Amino acid sequence: MDYYILPFSTPDKAIFISLHGIGSTSDPDIYVAFNQYPTRYKYDYSSSNRKGDYIAIIKNSTQIGYYYIGVFGYNASKYAL
Repeated sequence: MDYYILPFSTPDKAIFISLHGIGSTSDPDIYVAFNQYPTRYKYDYSSSNRKGDYIAIIKNSTQIGYYYIGVFGYNASKYAL
């Protein structure tokens, strides 16, 4: 799993995360957790669509802190986040 950290200091704003696999065999999935690294089994938000993943954390749900983004591919996936 590849990880990215998104510091967030404005709780009245929404967060939008988009993930797209590059190539016909890429199928990465995205997992997001607040203030901790996500796993495939422990996360706050996730998306595992075949043709692309999208997560929207609406402004009433955002918190000040760090959102940890994990990208997991079942095979060696190239992707754009």
